[in-house]
Amino acid sequence: MRVLHVAAVLASCGMPMPAIAQDEATWASRLDYTLNESRDKPIVCKQGDIERHAGQTLAQVFAEKWPVQPEPLPGSERVQAQATRAIRPRGAMRGMPVQPGIVVFAVLVDENGEPVQAEVLCASTEGYDKYAMRIALQSQYKPALVNGKPVTSVVVHVQKFAGGAG
Repeated sequence: MRVLHVAAVLASCGMPMPAIAQDEATWASRLDYTLNESRDKPIVCKQGDIERHAGQTLAQVFAEKWPVQPEPLPGSERVQAQATRAIRPRGAMRGMPVQPGIVVFAVLVDENGEPVQAEVLCASTEGYDKYAMRIALQSQYKPALVNGKPVTSVVVHVQKFAGGAG
């Protein structure tokens, strides 16, 4: 079974990979959420990280808000949802923890490119979840396309926080 390794995404940010074979890892940032098979990959965080949805899949996390995608037709257009503009609301970082941290979160983006729901998956330290959620829900997105038509899909994002904001 291939596993969704959010931990591997952290490795791309300079965090060490957990002790697993490289070919077993399926990085969250490399999964194509326009494919239904990606919905059911278990969420796995780097050893030592805080897991917000231990043992669940993204399909379970977003439940009925994330309908099953239409199956892509051979040769048809398929484009993953993507953030087009990260928005950091004024004052959003007030009260942020002193220590730096990394948060991996998933955003459910509807067929109009609107963020429907955001969920923190993993965190290297406590205290950044609400800041990541504010950024996720106020940012702008392009919807995923399957067979050339917009669909509701997921974007997984890694957010680094420097810490120390007053």
